[in-house]
This record gives sequence, structure tokens and C-alpha cells, in this order.
Amino acid sequence: MDALAIGLWLLCDPKTLNLPGYTNGYGQAFTGFSFFTIMLFLVSVVGGGFQMITSSIIPPMIADVTDYEASRSGKYIPGMVGTLFSFMDKMISSFGPLLVGVGFAAIGFGDKFPDLNTPYSASLLMIAIVFYYGLELIGALFNIGAMKFYDLTPEK
Repeated sequence: MDALAIGLWLLCDPKTLNLPGYTNGYGQAFTGFSFFTIMLFLVSVVGGGFQMITSSIIPPMIADVTDYEASRSGKYIPGMVGTLFSFMDKMISSFGPLLVGVGFAAIGFGDKFPDLNTPYSASLLMIAIVFYYGLELIGALFNIGAMKFYDLTPEK
């Protein structure tokens, strides 16, 4: 869904986003739903649904990692594994504002963040795509790579 959303933003015209009660920056009021609006809605809803699925698999994953560590080392350490998961989650989450700040500073927003009055620019679009979809897509690819080499089976 992230790849589809990136393609949608790059191949379609985001200036055609049109919602009831919304007046875009060009003074155009709602005239009906555009192709871009409908597709962005569908990709966002389906992508959000997939994200809800992945958020519910964290507790079983902690149990799997605990089992894997027990089979690998012979030590049963569920508290350590849970603490490590929690620590890594908090550490990665804390890097979010840092990455956003560095990204916006790199495209010229060193003093303040963009707001509704900031004019459209290609660099702003690209940084938004990278932060909203790109990093999540890269994370998904890393997960697929990690799962390929995951050797814990139900029998093991």
C-alpha cells in the first residue's frame, strides 16, 4: 500500500485533492471527488487496515523471540526479551522528531516548520513522501529480509 501511495502522489496531480468543505490554496471550492481523492482514500483505508493487523502481532512475536532464545541458548528470559522490545520501541520512536527536524532543515526549513501558508514545492512533497510512506516501506522490506532468515519453526 505504501508503494501504491508513493506512485499515486508521484504520478497523479495532488493539487486535485478535493473534499467537501475544503477550499484548496488556489481558491477552488469542492466540485466533486477527483480520481486522486478517491484513490488516496482507498489506499489510506486499506493501508491503515494492514497497519492494524501488524500492530496486533507484537505480543506473539515477543513470545516467539523468547522461545527462539530458549532454543538457541537454553536460557528462558522472557523479562529480558520484553524489556528489550520495549526499549527498542521507545528508542526508535524518539528518533522520529529528530529525523523530521533534520529532513525539513535539509530542504530549507531551519527556522520553522512548514504550515498551511507554505507554498507547494517539489522538495516539500518529496520529504513528506519519504517520511509518511518511504520509511515505513523500508522497514517492511527489512522485516521481509529478517523473516527470510528466521529459522524457528513450530517443531524446533
